[in-house]
Amino acid sequence: QYMLPQHVVTLPALPLLPNGKVDRKALPAPAAATAPHPAAVAAARIAPRNERERLVLAVMEEVLHTPDMSVVDDFFALGGHSLLAARLAVRIGTTFGLQLPLGKVFEAPTAERMAAEIARIQASGTQLQIAIPRRSDRRSAPLTLEQQRMRFAEELHPGTTAFNTPSVHRLTGPLDRALFERALRHVVRRQDALRTAIVPAINAEGWRQRIDDEVVLELPFEDLGMLPVAEREAEMRRRAQAVIDTPIATDAAPLFRCALYRLDAQEHVFLFMAHHLVWDGYSFDVLYREMATLYAGLVAGQDVQTALPETTVSYGDFAAWQTRWLEGADAARQRDYWRARLAAAPVLSMLAADTPVRAGTPGEGRSEHLSVPASLSEALRDVARRHNLTLNMVLMAAYGTALANAIGQPAVGIGMPVRGRIVPELEDVMGFFVGLVPVLLEARPELSFTDFAAALRADMTGALAHQDLPFQHLTQQASTAQRRAGLYQAVFSFQDTRERQRHWGPLAHDMVMLFQKGLTDDLGLWLLDRPTGLEGFFVYNASLYSAATAAAFRQNFVDILAAVAARPTTRLGELAQPAAILAQASAAQAAPAPAPVASTTALLQPEQARLAQLWASALDIDVNEIRPDDNFFDLGGDSLMAMRVVQHSQEVLGHRVEPRRYVFESLAQLAAKPAAVPTAPGTLASADAPAPARVGLLGRMFQGWGRKG
Repeated sequence: QYMLPQHVVTLPALPLLPNGKVDRKALPAPAAATAPHPAAVAAARIAPRNERERLVLAVMEEVLHTPDMSVVDDFFALGGHSLLAARLAVRIGTTFGLQLPLGKVFEAPTAERMAAEIARIQASGTQLQIAIPRRSDRRSAPLTLEQQRMRFAEELHPGTTAFNTPSVHRLTGPLDRALFERALRHVVRRQDALRTAIVPAINAEGWRQRIDDEVVLELPFEDLGMLPVAEREAEMRRRAQAVIDTPIATDAAPLFRCALYRLDAQEHVFLFMAHHLVWDGYSFDVLYREMATLYAGLVAGQDVQTALPETTVSYGDFAAWQTRWLEGADAARQRDYWRARLAAAPVLSMLAADTPVRAGTPGEGRSEHLSVPASLSEALRDVARRHNLTLNMVLMAAYGTALANAIGQPAVGIGMPVRGRIVPELEDVMGFFVGLVPVLLEARPELSFTDFAAALRADMTGALAHQDLPFQHLTQQASTAQRRAGLYQAVFSFQDTRERQRHWGPLAHDMVMLFQKGLTDDLGLWLLDRPTGLEGFFVYNASLYSAATAAAFRQNFVDILAAVAARPTTRLGELAQPAAILAQASAAQAAPAPAPVASTTALLQPEQARLAQLWASALDIDVNEIRPDDNFFDLGGDSLMAMRVVQHSQEVLGHRVEPRRYVFESLAQLAAKPAAVPTAPGTLASADAPAPARVGLLGRMFQGWGRKG
């Protein structure tokens, strides 16, 4: 019924917002005998009442391409998203001559509130942030905290492909190979991250980034035009998958691979895959913009040197600056926020695994494809508009409802990837900025879906306003019980890709969906908002969950979307499936149920107590809260902490513990006499050693990464 129109109005053209969707506020009201729905009646416009409001509102109208806004109109409800928020922050900062953090846009999304915030900043006489210093001659930089953790994983498991970040692009139209490769070379010259290698630090332990002046760039070309037409697509996908499944060595630049496949004279496929150490999901958006601009300019005979403005900072500049920022007042303010937010949140329960897992078992990523047709996508977008939400919020609320159904508990924690570009100047910079924040919710059965989504909006807005803190710093604000359980149960990633460049000069551009097998979290939903509707993957750890479990979860999520589109005020209890639905789906495959692992409450043995004291000092927790079955990473440890503890524990225990054992083993296992170290990621540390609660191999070390961004 929700798809049946009540009125039809003919217009010469539909008014559009800057992101390409219909500007519904600009549509004329239908001439109908019946009264309009109360939610559709726009509030009376409130004009600016002072100069600050006038200037802020003018900038908002310019960024959104929406005239006659009210000072109480919400930036995000009118089509704003994170990219437009970054543009807004830059333009407001330029207008008022100050550095406006991106988080302030989320804290004050109306002209009225933003003007008041600017008045407060101006009255304080202080700048909220210092610009990142630019060194044009930079040849070296430290690793960021996230890079250090990832490099540690590389050292433990050389040859892993978990950190490959591939994208495959279908280009339709006449392609000039020489000009295409020239455009790509210019992107590499512009972006330091594409000329970076990870090498040992000079006169110090650890690693550093080495930024080379030039790199050897080869664009392999494979002509599939000699094959029968019916075989070309499958062969292209096979060859592309082979590249995706090949590790990238990190000690020599460039840390990316690329290839160009010719299917016929009018169709080519371009593969680009960078190592996550120098790349994240939003870096792809920068790549699309730059390749589209440069290739179009070259085809038109323009000077490539002037086609794009120079970047004002580099990823190396950011890495060098991050350490100083973490010691400053803004980072302290964000720590205070998360300490208070987590103190008010319960300890989460995790979705029970379908199969027993032993310590040292690697996570195997599999996926369930998800496609939401354009009609349902637009119905959900309409629900968002009428209830002062964004589509992202509606989808995450549905995902949270499905999680609560599966777990059988109302407390829900969703890991939300954030771009991590801490100042607007980084919006045009490629690199590994992505972070993650938890959105913490209570999916109580008596709540209506719209009320639940409104609570999600409030928590999400607060999280986004405090998104700059690296996840390990955020984790340190949690209680020991929260660290042990984890701060989220599953990842949710949403990207509005409708504004991505659809043409690279004369070439029509579209994505080719290929799945990357690397896994950093046990459950995740990765959605793209495309012109044809929502599309993505529900990704799961096949070492923990069966295909039937994943399919049941996916179907419950889709059912919730349809129900919400039909009646947004439905109570969550009416949207619930029995908590045992996933277990029943798994049992249908006749898989044996895992025996529950009892929590160890015994007193620590002397050698365990000595090691626990080192852990407590490194993790800043009470030693009495550490149990024999605890894992260092589950308690909030990271790779740097682990290496320091390894060094000190040799003196305390009288023997060296191999670093990789910290990923797999408990305190009791590590404190015991030296054990045989697994020779491969898939071997077991002990024949009967059950894995801790968070059993995904990389997810245990890197919980807090939205890797695919």
